[in-house]
Amino acid sequence: MIMMKKFLLLSGLLVSFSLFGEITQQTVIDAIGLPLVGAEPGLTHADLEKKLQHKGIKFNGSPVKRTAFINGIKILGIPAKELQIISDRDGKIEQIDIIYSNKGDTAKYIKSKIRDDASTLKKKLTDLFGSDKKEKFGSEGVGLKVSAWYYGDIKFLLEFVHKEYTILHIIYSGKVQIDRKSKEQITLSSLQKNIVRKDNGDVFIENIPMVNQGSKGYCAVASLERVLLYCGIKNVTQHQLADIANTGNGGGTNFTNLQNATNKVTKKYKFDVKSCGEINFKSIKKYIDLGVPILWCMYTNDKYYAIVQKSRAERDSYKDLRTWIRSLKKQNVPSRGGAHICIIVGYNKKTGEIAVSNSWGDNEIKPGWVPLKTARKVSQGFSMVLLPEK
Repeated sequence: MIMMKKFLLLSGLLVSFSLFGEITQQTVIDAIGLPLVGAEPGLTHADLEKKLQHKGIKFNGSPVKRTAFINGIKILGIPAKELQIISDRDGKIEQIDIIYSNKGDTAKYIKSKIRDDASTLKKKLTDLFGSDKKEKFGSEGVGLKVSAWYYGDIKFLLEFVHKEYTILHIIYSGKVQIDRKSKEQITLSSLQKNIVRKDNGDVFIENIPMVNQGSKGYCAVASLERVLLYCGIKNVTQHQLADIANTGNGGGTNFTNLQNATNKVTKKYKFDVKSCGEINFKSIKKYIDLGVPILWCMYTNDKYYAIVQKSRAERDSYKDLRTWIRSLKKQNVPSRGGAHICIIVGYNKKTGEIAVSNSWGDNEIKPGWVPLKTARKVSQGFSMVLLPEK
């Protein structure tokens, strides 16, 4: 017998009726295992985070994208890796992403586990809502065919890429599909509102969303996702970018592959992807003054990062930043370390410093400062910017 369903919105409560019974909002929440489905109008990420506190789930990041690493908490009966909330600029939830098995969480990942997670999720969602439909989802350049189920105005999209990842997207409006040209896509002329200029000479960009790579070696693709979000391109994730940039198992992305992936993603948006070579004050000032962050390929090591961390803790307390710079010259920073990509977000011509931010969570939202001479010692000689249309 074929199950037939229809959906009604009654008094703010989503209800599904079938020939065999009733699927209420609570039924769906019970199946998911977390209160991720709600009919409340204008539900914000703050509202949802409060609901999840009793599970010990703690989010970090900037308002438009919040991430929680959930240590195998079961969602739809399957241990998940991450939970992400994507919101509009008013904090209202647009989308929730649940990341299951993926190649980034461990270099020794089990490829079959990615496939098994997708297969189990498809069965559970089909048992709950009926047969799936095929739809295209994602930003231009990375749009994929996904399995889709509807629950009133809420849409469940199962995205599976063989040997790469399994992600379940819960779309609140039911309208998010291919982001051909987002209404929120930023133009070059509008970026300058994000520039902060201080009397001490600091010039830096604020409002760059945080994407936390977690324990994965996804610094390149997470940093790129941050810049894409800053430019208004939402429907692309570090996992999708890791796929098209041929990121290694567990992490590690070739810079040329990252450039190619960037060109593919931004092709339809009229971005100019420019390779800038070695960092210097002339090029850094040029792009920061436009409100454009710089993706920088470098090496990170303990002594270098100690300077960055010290700047966050102590720099603001120095009335004379020249004294601050003299205090840093005592540290001998080695020129090598672990290969890394971060974002240059500012400069201070008076003190000879640049401001940097890594894809490592909330502590990195505040810029860290490092002398350019020190930065040049750990630089790999490659940098890149994305220039939106004017």
